[in-house]
Parts: sequence; C-alpha cells; structure tokens
Amino acid sequence: MWDDAARSLGLEKDKVLKLERSHLGHYFRLSKKEETAVRKKLQASFSVLEARKDGTKFTNAPLKRLSERRAEADQVHTAVGSALIIQCESTRLFDASRTLVYVWVELR
Repeated sequence: MWDDAARSLGLEKDKVLKLERSHLGHYFRLSKKEETAVRKKLQASFSVLEARKDGTKFTNAPLKRLSERRAEADQVHTAVGSALIIQCESTRLFDASRTLVYVWVELR
C-alpha cells in the first residue's frame, strides 16, 4: 500500500513519503515543498486530512480501511485487557477470602 502510494505519486518511500499515525489514524505525510510538486496526482487519488505550513497529511481508501481495522482491534484489545484485569482481581480477592476463612476456622 505504501509502495503503491509512492509509485502513484512518483515519490521515494520513507525519505519523501512518510507513513505515520496519530489521533487521525494512519496517514501519509509530505512536506509542503513535495506536496506542491504532486498536487494534481494527490487530489486525484487521495483524500487530504490536514494541510499545514509544515506539510500535508492524506490518506486513500485502502489505508483508511486498515486504519479503521487497527482502531477496532485496539478497542477490542483494551476491552479484553480490562476484563482480564477484573478477572485477576476477583480471583485474588477469592483467594484472599479463602485464606481468611481457613485462618478463622483454625482460630475457633
């Protein structure tokens, strides 16, 4: 995908065309200088997310789909992690209460 984008824009991957991630998800980034050189190709095949004086952030349909899938996977990972922590805490609580019952029975 990154290779395809670099090829379609006629740019060198990693040195000129960057692949990054932020609150916007995954996106490509170009410097302002490079963006002006490929503006027509960029507007034809990509969606611009943000254009600032330091560069342009943009995506295409395949990268957007993968970015959304990654965001969903991150949400599932967080939910499963939280559930696992709750389960571990409840198991620890059960073990502690079982130990207290054992001590209480022994003291009687």
